[in-house]
Amino acid sequence: MPSRATATLAGGLVLLATLAGATACASATTGCGQYWQSAAGSFVIENNNFRGQPECVARTGSSGFKVTSSGAAVRRGSGQPAAYPEIYTGYHWGTQAGSAFPAQLSSLSYARSSWSVGIAPAQPDSAYDVAYDLWINKGRQVAASGQPDGAELMIWLNERAVPAPAPGTPTVAVEGVRYYRIEIARREHGVSWPLIIYRRVAPVTSVRNLGLLGFVADAAAQHQLSMSWYLESVEAGFEIWRGGAGLDSRSFALSAG
Repeated sequence: MPSRATATLAGGLVLLATLAGATACASATTGCGQYWQSAAGSFVIENNNFRGQPECVARTGSSGFKVTSSGAAVRRGSGQPAAYPEIYTGYHWGTQAGSAFPAQLSSLSYARSSWSVGIAPAQPDSAYDVAYDLWINKGRQVAASGQPDGAELMIWLNERAVPAPAPGTPTVAVEGVRYYRIEIARREHGVSWPLIIYRRVAPVTSVRNLGLLGFVADAAAQHQLSMSWYLESVEAGFEIWRGGAGLDSRSFALSAG
């Protein structure tokens, strides 16, 4: 396992794991359980089908996954999506993946990620976004509820059939790229926190060495978080409102220290 300061996906390592609360299908590389998980070095691939509508995810190689079937049918623009099939590292609802996170934000000098997805094969009536999800907690580890209490930063790289940003939505430049900045107050599991969405003005299907701390710095400048808080986990996946079969996360890597 890498040191606490670094979480870099080890190529070629494929290890199916049934983790806390997870269920696995008969296939060693396909999961249809609501929270099916598959360990991948310092990362975990998860179905994360929190609304429980039919969905299957296939493991592809050492760091990829694909949505092979989906019954997601939440009305577009209704707020919460139906599912978020993902790959993550860090502390996530009682499961620890890797050793890089939790990490105090002030202790991190860099956190960079490369990610490539395929969206062209998605079923035509799909509604989704392609997004990182960074969870931040005020302490080193979340409370027993599993819900972080600091802030949530989402970085949308692409989307389809979701509402456009409202007129007048502010934009911000991070590493020279423009993003809409959307702030939403969230409350679940008895915990309130700010959700800040950075929605890319010019959508892409891949990023290389994306600097995650630039988004953290912007949120801190907006007084939405403190650098004394902790980055609990980094996730990357597809928020799906409808359809989604065919969405393909082809490769993912992250380094931090």
